[in-house]
Amino acid sequence: MFDYPIDIMPPFTNGMFDKICGASSTPGGDKTLFMTLTTLFYKRIPNFKFYSKVYETKFESYEEHMTAPEDDMLKIFWFPMNDDSEPKLTKECKSFPKHETFLTKSLGQNIYIRVFDDKTAAIFFKRFEYRLYHSVQALIYVLFGEYFKDQPLTEDERNLLVSLTKSNDNAFKKEIQNLLLNEDLKRFLLRSELIGMERSMRERRYNGIMSSVNSYIEEMQQSLEQYRKAYARKMDYEAMAYGLKAQMDAVEEHTEFEDYLCENKLLTNIEVKDGSISFIVKTFVNPYLPDDWDSLSRQGYIFKDHARVGNCLDDEANLKLLLDAIFSRDHTLKLRICGFISLDYYGSHVTSVKGYNYTANDPTLKDYVPNAHLNRFNCFGQNMDDILTQLSEGDLIGAVECSINVVKRMNVAESMSFDPFIDYIKSCRGKCIVTEDGQEMTTTEAVAYLKEKNHEASSNTTGEADVA
Repeated sequence: MFDYPIDIMPPFTNGMFDKICGASSTPGGDKTLFMTLTTLFYKRIPNFKFYSKVYETKFESYEEHMTAPEDDMLKIFWFPMNDDSEPKLTKECKSFPKHETFLTKSLGQNIYIRVFDDKTAAIFFKRFEYRLYHSVQALIYVLFGEYFKDQPLTEDERNLLVSLTKSNDNAFKKEIQNLLLNEDLKRFLLRSELIGMERSMRERRYNGIMSSVNSYIEEMQQSLEQYRKAYARKMDYEAMAYGLKAQMDAVEEHTEFEDYLCENKLLTNIEVKDGSISFIVKTFVNPYLPDDWDSLSRQGYIFKDHARVGNCLDDEANLKLLLDAIFSRDHTLKLRICGFISLDYYGSHVTSVKGYNYTANDPTLKDYVPNAHLNRFNCFGQNMDDILTQLSEGDLIGAVECSINVVKRMNVAESMSFDPFIDYIKSCRGKCIVTEDGQEMTTTEAVAYLKEKNHEASSNTTGEADVA
């Protein structure tokens, strides 16, 4: 009993297997059962077909799983048992104690064989192995004895069954080839291969054409769906167009928003293009976080580790003096700041430009320091939602005013943007500092101005003490 599978041997073909066996199991690709049964039954059962199923799952009830695609097929079912005891069955069946004992001793496991009618057999085992699969085939004439009464086994057929009990497949292959010398068997195999050939080819052609037809139907349906969606979008846009046309006709030649843009001294480089309005805000920093600044200034690390620029602000004490005068609660100087803003007239976006070159676009902006939060990150923070809401509601003036407030504000506690902002201040060579009385100064001049003011204050205090 050889313990390995054998693939299909010519002139048997996989096409024959499909026609005769259908969805039968072929454990490990073993086709011995197909070749053995076909050789034995092609002349004993008209239009011979069989079904074999090897189950891997254990069942409580076996009979309900003994089903085949066609009732009149010869059927063999292979079931793994839950234990070594004899299977409990409800249907009337025939057993084979002598053969079971032989198989049990030969294979080292309990084997039970049951035949329910002249076309249905079941094999029960503890573990599946090829020796079992081939040994049971050697007993086919016993399991389905009814078919051998009128046509007993020939010597060649008996030799084939005996070959299945050998330790290797040499004898099996030899006996199969010997039987294939029979003209009737060769004719049966050829007919099995060719019967339905033309219908099958025409069926494949038909299926291919119908696949194309269905593909075109699907394409037509998709086109109709695209047309429906496009038509719906067209209607939506036509409604929008009619509404905008009515609004356009109602707009006066000079609007409040246009006048606002023209009169607003904080805006420069105003440009209108493709439904967007861009401008540069020129304003002063709003020192709105004096408590945070006082804490940062006391700690002192905010003045350290900045790039050297070759002026007095490389000295940390001078840098602290200047920045305290701009950001502290009692600030005495104002810092000019600028920011690029672009608004969509219809409210779809508000943006700035990272790394915008202000002086290249307008040399007068040399006296302004870029808002680092916009220039580094193009970030509006929570103001973004407010601006977009104002735009969507048609409050264009409110959106611009909110944008101006964005430019004015620098969060001193946000080091990612404020540290580069300090570097911008140090590098500025223009008159970016303005005193309360309107005097314009460079940062170097501002440091000198603050030192002089401090000296004067110190002298005045000393004099008053002396007078006192």
